[in-house]
Amino acid sequence: MVVNTLVITHSNFSHLFYEVSELLNIPMKLVVLEVEFGNVWEHITVDKMIDYDLVITSGAHLDFIVEEFEELTQLVPVYSLKFSEADLVRSLVKAKAYGDQIATIFYRDHGYDLYSYQLLLDIEITDYRCDNMDDAYKKVKKVKEQGIHSVVSTSSICDVAKQLEFPNTLVYSLDTLRAEIMKAFQFAISKKNAIMNTQLVKTLFDIKTEPAIFVDQDFIVLDVNHAALMFFKDMSKAEIVGKFIHDLIHMPNSSLIKKESYNSKIQSFPITYQERIYGHLVTLSDRSTNRLHKKRVTLHSKYKFANIVHESTVMKKVVAKSIQYATNSDAPILIYGETGTGKELLAHSVHMRSERRDRPFLPVNCAAIPSNILESELFGYEEGAFTGARKNGKAGYFELAQNGTIFLDEIGEIPLELQVRLLRVLQEKEIIRLGGQTIVPLDVRIIAATNKSLLELIHRGEFREDLYYRINVLNITIPPLRERLKDILFILVHLLIQNGIDETQARDMVNANQALLQEYTWPGNIRELENFVLRLTALAPPNSTTMVLIESFNETLTEFISLNTSGTLTRQEEKTSLKHIDLTEHEKSNIVKLLLEHQGDKSKVSEELGISRTTLWRKMKKYSILD
Repeated sequence: MVVNTLVITHSNFSHLFYEVSELLNIPMKLVVLEVEFGNVWEHITVDKMIDYDLVITSGAHLDFIVEEFEELTQLVPVYSLKFSEADLVRSLVKAKAYGDQIATIFYRDHGYDLYSYQLLLDIEITDYRCDNMDDAYKKVKKVKEQGIHSVVSTSSICDVAKQLEFPNTLVYSLDTLRAEIMKAFQFAISKKNAIMNTQLVKTLFDIKTEPAIFVDQDFIVLDVNHAALMFFKDMSKAEIVGKFIHDLIHMPNSSLIKKESYNSKIQSFPITYQERIYGHLVTLSDRSTNRLHKKRVTLHSKYKFANIVHESTVMKKVVAKSIQYATNSDAPILIYGETGTGKELLAHSVHMRSERRDRPFLPVNCAAIPSNILESELFGYEEGAFTGARKNGKAGYFELAQNGTIFLDEIGEIPLELQVRLLRVLQEKEIIRLGGQTIVPLDVRIIAATNKSLLELIHRGEFREDLYYRINVLNITIPPLRERLKDILFILVHLLIQNGIDETQARDMVNANQALLQEYTWPGNIRELENFVLRLTALAPPNSTTMVLIESFNETLTEFISLNTSGTLTRQEEKTSLKHIDLTEHEKSNIVKLLLEHQGDKSKVSEELGISRTTLWRKMKKYSILD
């Protein structure tokens, strides 16, 4: 089993990893990433991280990842490199060559008694701790100014000392690094085996077509598979887990039970380790019929996290946080984002990363359904509930999403009177169909989304405060494109390629218009980008050269922005905006735009462009702009 390992370190430390990798005879593939402190997220993404079985790092990089991006540590195990006492002594001996006054600076308490080594080595040691890189820089500068001869530390602080031209000694040794990598390898193998075994058991458990129940040594239910949920059809999973199994099924000595005409044989398989019983797997074998095969799921989710096209650090954080929510919790999630930021795409991705991935995913746009029928659509109805009701009634969206996820988009549009019923669903995990009397237990994860401030709606009396706190257990905010400029270019290239543009031409088109693309605020976000690309590909001449495509791109973009900002910006704001753009790059489009706005008045156009009428005429001739 090969352990794919990512090492995040500084350039002055990386050579040791290369040396160690040649000496080790273990199935470990090392990828060494040299990163300056604070630049970790410019080099890695969540998608790249989850390709590794282990991350090895230390010092500033470790603190930065643990404190700022805790979500990643939930996905990939992070091993913290430690130096030994022998390393510390060796480095002190080596540092003595610079002089007998030595500073040791570390991020954490190393736990070693330095006083005894002062006497033993006849040196003077000043020991410091630092909180961050700024603090480390100040400490190194301070000890240099105090006349101390050198510093002993980890790679990041030695980097700082090197920048300040101050003698430094790296505390790690080749032998310790080899031992630490062996420990990290064992740690990763144990973790990988545990995950694989857990997933194997979970998969086997879920694919069983007969009801299966995991219980502990006291026969308290820990988990049930989908077939068991169908068997206990009047109870949700939340109601089953934690109960004593004898309260759920009768287990006589004959090991035969009868429940709702379902003849079953009970079998109990002990789960043991070192001759100790830790629990049991209880199965109910069907003797007469094969009714409990899994239902075919037709409401599949469409997207995964891999479909979220992004490059910016802020979106990497959003994705990492969302993955953690998907894998570690089943609580309700509230997604906030402006129109077109991809709230539904993120909801799909969370569902596909969760344990409910093989169950239904049902998106509901609450704003698109008329308020007078929204109740029956959400909760279903019985026959005769109202005029025109179907014979035999109809299951609502919540029932259709049973054991899966329901996505309530634009939740702020739900009428107040309906919010009371939704609150009950969240509290009691059950529904009653419209016109019905039967309580239907639910096992559904709720993901809600809004582009409005729900707190503001609460203040205006348009949204219930108690419902807000029920749906806002976990929350994710998707930033608009204007707050992640790098993503505008990245997504646009992706969309152009998706619409048949050659990748090299797509990049050239985007790069040539970078200033204008990032100047515009894209209020419709990704949806507006998609609309622009559709317009561009419809108007672009077929089989064109790159230069023609760039010109077409610029013309279409300028026109697109002009149409979408018409009436929203003042003339002065538009002038200010244009000053930030390279005039030579967009000159032709600007001239055409201004001629149209001023109805061919060249005096006004030349005044706005800051050129003479003669120069304007010459440029019009150059670009073949008809008078």
